[in-house]
Amino acid sequence: MGKVIEEARGEVQEAIDMAHYMAGEGRRMFGETMPSELGNKFAMSLRVPLGVVGMITPWNFPIAIASWKSLPALVTGNTVVWKPSSETPIVAEAFVKIMSRPGCRKG
Repeated sequence: MGKVIEEARGEVQEAIDMAHYMAGEGRRMFGETMPSELGNKFAMSLRVPLGVVGMITPWNFPIAIASWKSLPALVTGNTVVWKPSSETPIVAEAFVKIMSRPGCRKG
């Protein structure tokens, strides 16, 4: 998409860092227990998937922005529908192929 190689490597590293961060966040999605106003009541919040996340990304940061938006959605169990820029379709295809590899997905 026209970036110098050093910037492109930095953007890929940004996606790697986001993947590591969100993998850790996935371990903390069990909910929070909070004290109730009533002594004999148990109060807890649970995080549940919302459904489908629509994502439209620009050409100038095709991997970084895609990782910022898709990884939190996926780690919390949502489906992602992605419309990448028409100027960076090969980058989008490569990102999806990497995310589809064993070890990057459930099951």
